[in-house]
Amino acid sequence: MVTRRLPRPSLRKAWPVLATATLLTLAIVPAVLRNFHDELILAGHWGTIGQLQNGHFPPRFPVFPEHEFRYHYGFNVLAAVVSAIFRLPTPTAIDVTTCLLWAYVAAVAARLGKQVAGARHGVIAALLVLLGGGVAFLCVRSGAPTGQILLGQCTIGAIAANPPTCNYFMQHPFAPGIAFGLCTLSLHLDRDRRGMVWRYASFFALFLALGLSHIVVFATFGASVAAAELLVRGRGRARRIVGTLVAATAALAAAAMLGGFFVKSPQQASSLSWHLGIADTLTDTLLWHVASLGVLLPLGTVGLFFVQRGRLALALIIFGSLAVANAVRYEHSWDIVKFVTVATLASSISASALLVRLAKLKVLVSRRHAMGLSCLIAVLLAGGTGAGGGFVVAYWANSKGTHVVQPVQVESDDIAMMNYLRKTAGPRDLVYRAEPQSVGYNQWAGLNSPWPGWPTRQFGYGAQILPRLGLLRASTTTAAEFSAIGLRWFVIEPREVSLLTRARQWAKDGEAELVRTHGKLSLYRMTGPPGP
Repeated sequence: MVTRRLPRPSLRKAWPVLATATLLTLAIVPAVLRNFHDELILAGHWGTIGQLQNGHFPPRFPVFPEHEFRYHYGFNVLAAVVSAIFRLPTPTAIDVTTCLLWAYVAAVAARLGKQVAGARHGVIAALLVLLGGGVAFLCVRSGAPTGQILLGQCTIGAIAANPPTCNYFMQHPFAPGIAFGLCTLSLHLDRDRRGMVWRYASFFALFLALGLSHIVVFATFGASVAAAELLVRGRGRARRIVGTLVAATAALAAAAMLGGFFVKSPQQASSLSWHLGIADTLTDTLLWHVASLGVLLPLGTVGLFFVQRGRLALALIIFGSLAVANAVRYEHSWDIVKFVTVATLASSISASALLVRLAKLKVLVSRRHAMGLSCLIAVLLAGGTGAGGGFVVAYWANSKGTHVVQPVQVESDDIAMMNYLRKTAGPRDLVYRAEPQSVGYNQWAGLNSPWPGWPTRQFGYGAQILPRLGLLRASTTTAAEFSAIGLRWFVIEPREVSLLTRARQWAKDGEAELVRTHGKLSLYRMTGPPGP
């Protein structure tokens, strides 16, 4: 009997994968060691996951909980599921979910590298996708903190440059957005015509997941892939058109019903306006693109001529995203530049095709020229991933200027109150606690806070901030006025003499009741009609 020996693994062939895995592991470690700022803000990831853990879905905006939360909270749903299945606290569930998505994106990006460039491993695509970004040298003289300089994030023409992809990934909504976006693109590049029904059922599921995960990736990857499916010629085109239209229409309708970013904005007027160029001048706009995209945009543009498939979809994503970012402004923040992050992703995939083609040329030239090509590839790869390398250095060193914050520290009395309220307070109930502990109640327990801190204005509630602060700070606000805005619970400490005196009087008048005390804290529940 003749047995066939399996080939022995070759370290020489495997080292690119091992080196890439090591580097990407080092890059993900800060996600476990640090708390990024949008995890802990009001309406941040801790608080939103806390709402889901409390059994409240869809989540609501914590300062004005009469409204559903208009946000792409797909990451929070995933983290809440991980938390529930494995009995993990919120911070650990966030870290585990982030690490899993990081590994998944690396795998899908490597597959895309093989699909568009015919690469053996796809490691170049994985590196460029996860660590891609602009250049930092334009920020050296900006006076920005060290962390922002390492990230290449400085102000150019009054507009902050775009940070590298990995920085966005660690801010979480982009994490599932990138994963599902790349998976959608990979499905488009798969030309296997077997199982057409399952193919477009998968498109429906991915489009729907994109709508809940990140609106910018939904509008770019989703729209571009759908358009490319409609425009690609070849056999079975009629079935592709029908399948694409059905999948896209059904996903859009389902996404609108699920809520998230499709919830009606509390602000009636449009927050978008036309503006040509990212910055106010052509020079600043060009410098901004150099700082934000670096070599990736020219490499990606040239790489379009070398991709084996997917040229149309990649071109639509790159130039469509840049067109939106350079034609539209968003009133409340600079977040319109997130379209440039999508252009960075697509440029990274396209650029990998160019670098792989240069690598293949080495076998056709002399040894000296082959060395020169190797050096050129290394320089271009370093230029494309330099901002991601700066991210790794900045967060390992905990440099000033990085988006790292600490949660509010709460004492045992507050913990006892939070544990009770998590089981008792309704999804629309506001819970009063003095600042800054009120933010801690939202962070640690997902409870709604009446205090309109940052980023309440950015979510379209600018007109409601001053009236709310007026009610909270006035010494004459009645129980009925508090109940009218949905403020059902008061956690009061002895130093709040005026409020404690009023609460005791409300209890005597039957407008409130003392539910419990714990240590120095007293918990009152309003008995009046519920608010909005």
